[in-house]
Amino acid sequence: MKTRAELAVTLHHFKEFIQEENSILSIVLKGQLLIEKEIESLINSVYQNASVLNLDRMFFPNKIDLLIAIGALSIDEGNTYKLFNKLRRKFAHNIEYCMSKENLDEVISSFTARHHALDEILNKLEDEIDIVENTKRVIRILLDLLLWQNAEDPEKNIKSGEYISAEEIEDYVRRHRNGEFEENI
Repeated sequence: MKTRAELAVTLHHFKEFIQEENSILSIVLKGQLLIEKEIESLINSVYQNASVLNLDRMFFPNKIDLLIAIGALSIDEGNTYKLFNKLRRKFAHNIEYCMSKENLDEVISSFTARHHALDEILNKLEDEIDIVENTKRVIRILLDLLLWQNAEDPEKNIKSGEYISAEEIEDYVRRHRNGEFEENI
């Protein structure tokens, strides 16, 4: 489980490394690194002896499968992360690769209800916004879902790694917007 300070650091890294970036290549590669770091953090918080898993030697899809196996991600959500990883791999294996709107739309079309609930927080992905900004939003949504999964809510008896429904995310957003919490999302 991450503390509020650790969550703030992760979001600061997003702003520092991605938000001000304009190169799709840099955005995708740095975004994947942040996402993978958060995946490893979630695995470490859920598994008692995660060090025996040798996460540093494990491929990204296998880490996603671990999260699916424990119920932190649905199969469909795992497939969304794997689609994003395919984009990263295209950049890593083809120096001339140029990501298209269709490539990003494939990831967006695989979003689940929980992704859409988080998209609501970020004011919706829009067709009019350029591919750079939409890529940043996609990364932020993928990162935020992992952050939600790595948080605890003692009030609702939710532990780190337990599946948080789209309705719970929407309820939290509604309560936050109504001023029931001091912290920012």
